[in-house]
Amino acid sequence: MTETHSTSISDSLIWSLRALAQEADTQFQLYQCYDEAADNLVLDFETYILKEPADFLNENPDIKKLDELIDSKSGVVGYWNKDAMLHSVFWQDIRANAKMILIKRELPLSAPEPLNIIFMNVDNVPRRLGLFAKFRAIIGR
Repeated sequence: MTETHSTSISDSLIWSLRALAQEADTQFQLYQCYDEAADNLVLDFETYILKEPADFLNENPDIKKLDELIDSKSGVVGYWNKDAMLHSVFWQDIRANAKMILIKRELPLSAPEPLNIIFMNVDNVPRRLGLFAKFRAIIGR
């Protein structure tokens, strides 16, 4: 039995799949961090899936399989940190699944361009600048 899938997926989801397919060091570079990279990768993936049509996962079993793999460890401590991304079988499986999706759909396996955003930890904004400055720091103005 051949697995079928829709060929039309958003550029954002393609970006996310390409990011998920990369080795940990590249993933850290894409998100400009170590500690939150795992969460950011999977949250972006989930966000982009939610933007697809209602029956998207049923029409795309390959992507549904990756989504279910990620969901299988959702909220479980130990899978969403730098060490897990570097060394766990779980993250190796995520990368392998993402690569297979890209290969089957004849999409690039190379790392995507980094997002055109600046990541800033608002806790690093000096306290004397106050709440308004933190807000400005978040929106980049």
